[in-house]
Amino acid sequence: MSSKHLFIFLCLFFLSASAVKAAGPGDVIISEIKIGDTGASTNEFIELYNRTDADIILDGFTLKKKTKGGTESNLISSAKFIGTIRAHGFFLIAHPDYKNAVNADLAYSGSSYSIAADNTVILYDTNDAVIDKVGYGEASDFFGGAAPSPDNGQSIMRKISGGMMADTHNNAADFFVANPPSPQNSQSPAGALTDTAEMQSNINATSATDNPASNNNTRDTSSSAPSPSSASSGTETSPYDYSNDIIISEIFPNPLPGDAKGEFVELYNKGEKDLRLAGWRIGDESGRQYQIPTTTGEYPKIANIIKAKDFFVVYRQESNIALDNDGDSVKLYKPLKVTATETVKYKNAPAGWSYSRDAADNRWMWVEDVTPDRENTVPLPNDAPLLSFDFPSEASSGVPVIFDASDTTDNDNDKISFTWNFGDSATSSLETSEHTFWKAGTYTVSLTASDGKDESVKSKKIKIAGGKEKIIQAGAVKPAKAATGKKTKAKTSRSARPSSVRIASVGTGDTLLPVGAFKTMSGTVAVLPGVFGSQYFYILGTRGIQVYNYKKDFPALAVGDSVEVSGEISDNNGEPRLKTKIAGDMKILSQGKEPEAVLSDCADIGNDAAGELVKISGTITDKKGQTVYVDDNTAEAAVYIKKGTNISMAVFVEGENVSITGLVIPVKGAFQIWPRSVDDVKLEKAGEVLGTTTASDVWTLAARDKKMELLYYILIILGGLVAVLGGLMIKAKFFK
Repeated sequence: MSSKHLFIFLCLFFLSASAVKAAGPGDVIISEIKIGDTGASTNEFIELYNRTDADIILDGFTLKKKTKGGTESNLISSAKFIGTIRAHGFFLIAHPDYKNAVNADLAYSGSSYSIAADNTVILYDTNDAVIDKVGYGEASDFFGGAAPSPDNGQSIMRKISGGMMADTHNNAADFFVANPPSPQNSQSPAGALTDTAEMQSNINATSATDNPASNNNTRDTSSSAPSPSSASSGTETSPYDYSNDIIISEIFPNPLPGDAKGEFVELYNKGEKDLRLAGWRIGDESGRQYQIPTTTGEYPKIANIIKAKDFFVVYRQESNIALDNDGDSVKLYKPLKVTATETVKYKNAPAGWSYSRDAADNRWMWVEDVTPDRENTVPLPNDAPLLSFDFPSEASSGVPVIFDASDTTDNDNDKISFTWNFGDSATSSLETSEHTFWKAGTYTVSLTASDGKDESVKSKKIKIAGGKEKIIQAGAVKPAKAATGKKTKAKTSRSARPSSVRIASVGTGDTLLPVGAFKTMSGTVAVLPGVFGSQYFYILGTRGIQVYNYKKDFPALAVGDSVEVSGEISDNNGEPRLKTKIAGDMKILSQGKEPEAVLSDCADIGNDAAGELVKISGTITDKKGQTVYVDDNTAEAAVYIKKGTNISMAVFVEGENVSITGLVIPVKGAFQIWPRSVDDVKLEKAGEVLGTTTASDVWTLAARDKKMELLYYILIILGGLVAVLGGLMIKAKFFK
């Protein structure tokens, strides 16, 4: 390098180094203080002025107040103090409630922080050294003497002489009371200042009807120029937009090595109009904040407007906010607000991936496609299969057991693969599988359901007893659960007697069906294959029975068809099942009407009703999982909603009345009603069938406790007597 080039380089280096400097005592001074307005005590500000020829970074400074009694407290903590004050420029600090056409550059750290009469305002640097302080009124701390005390709506302002602000280290000599105040901010023009004498003349010449909060820039020779907030519109009174449409849309905390732009935080305007970003701030968990400039000014890469349905990106090189790769919080603040309007937390940022928001459902996830200043590409998340399977908790050795996972679903409609592990070294990959245990013992059976991306695993134990033949038995009925606020009527019913499940062939009377026996049965199709399960359907005869085919090989069936079925009797968790091999085992004899349901009390849902198509009516008392509980004042019945019926659990609301038609199915010693479709569920509201009207909810008898009914009658009669007696007393008084 030649000596000439070296000289030029050194000159440029020292010039750039002098462009920004650290503040020393007297470099940054407190130039104006306002303590509030009448009726708006927190409409206050503190103005700073840079007396030097270089910009000064204020990050890490502290602004405090001291009361007359000597108590010192923060106005802005060092962690929250951010910003740069330009050479011969201003920096405006205000309470979060401050309102003025000249917007603040920084708000107090808390909305409860405030200055008052007889206080001292102290500015500290990053080393807690006093840069400047101003005491006024009867303050106990000041330079030289205390400055005069301003009234509400007034301010104290530094005197100016020869275009320079006074700083004699005597607050009494340096300040005067200004009315109206003249706040300036970082966007106010920097330059020569108007002397105090001329300033007072300008103030005295101001009409009494002028708005005292207006920007009378009496300290600047270019006072006729419009303020930044009014440059675009002569009628605009606020420089801020507080819209909720500005949101955080993407966070990029861990860029790959060599990424030129590096970390960024992206904002998005989801609204229909352009919005100003003046005063908006971005922060992180450490408390560090970056305020977006009002105008482009010295920051040509940053715009102050975020267009409708558009993005705005703030890079680390501009904000100096370093996001933590292990986890951090990104916070978005509205102008002058202390509390963040939005906080997004993340953990363990993968290198080269961004944390992106899906605008459709407000969902956040890590994505490899980093998209600053454009729409995010967030893939749909994959849901693991919702695993549901069923098999008996007890069985006998040598007897086939059915393991049914047909209720397993996948929200993404992905194809599901199954893997059964029966705990005896045997496995199966079928949705519904049949397995025989040959030794007595307790086995843990597990099922894994996978959609190719995620999987669900569930296990349950089965106890195998020794034995050869088993007669299908139904256990005792589960005691009815009392409805809230009701007494369940203790009614003797057939369901209260545990007994063998009795299934009959048509016209032959009731008989016990031993497992393994070959039977031919006739009946009417009540439930088609695929409704309750993909491998079975139900027929109704003298009693109903499940017809099962392992290969799902069924003829073209319709509800109401009269059929004849031949197969082997098996046990499905206490429920009789007629197991067929081929479609030819099921013969369609004729087509007929759909079977009619038997009107039943909840107390009758038991052994003798097993396999019947019944209809109950009552009040919904509870719902858990896929089970709804209905009480009709005789007992409470459990109604199980199979997913193949397309009945939504959301329609069942506790306290409402409902009529339900369905098959009575024995399940592990108890009995459930299984509706077949949405047509089997008739909802009522407040004692009123949807689409009809009633005279009064009080007279709705279906869901009423019988004892409460008598009480209603008594209360009505008493009310009538009181009304009659009251009328007689009034009549006697006026016609005495």
